Amino acid sequence: MTESTATFFAACIAAVAAITAAVFVAIGVRRTNYSNAIVASRIRWIAELREDFAALYSDAEKIFGSDVIRLEDSLELSRDYMARSLKLRLKLNPRDDADILSLLEKLEQAVVAACHGEDWSNFDRHRLIPLIQALLKREWDKSKKEAATIW
Repeated sequence: MTESTATFFAACIAAVAAITAAVFVAIGVRRTNYSNAIVASRIRWIAELREDFAALYSDAEKIFGSDVIRLEDSLELSRDYMARSLKLRLKLNPRDDADILSLLEKLEQAVVAACHGEDWSNFDRHRLIPLIQALLKREWDKSKKEAATIW
């Protein structure tokens, strides 16, 4: 093998190695950007879920704590509450969060009953908080796992 042939093969091998390295870098950058976008979206979703649930629960407590609700106000209160509840329920997975969705539906029924002056006290609304906390923890753990995954 001549010296020029050896140089040519070395240059070809270096070119292939450079192209392969560039492909792997591009794949890595794309994967990192995708992972960062997913993790950022999930963290934002967790924060929104926490805020939505806190506002919904706070509204329910205000409704339950009020002794007398005027008829005109009761329709508006129940409508606003149902809109907030629907917004929260649409963020949940019907398969994984069925227990939370069921309790949210019962909470809605209790709120509507309270707005109409009916008995709502048969619903234990405090069971919902630990389930929401578990959901937030589970989603946070998923975010950490996705952020730690390189490939």
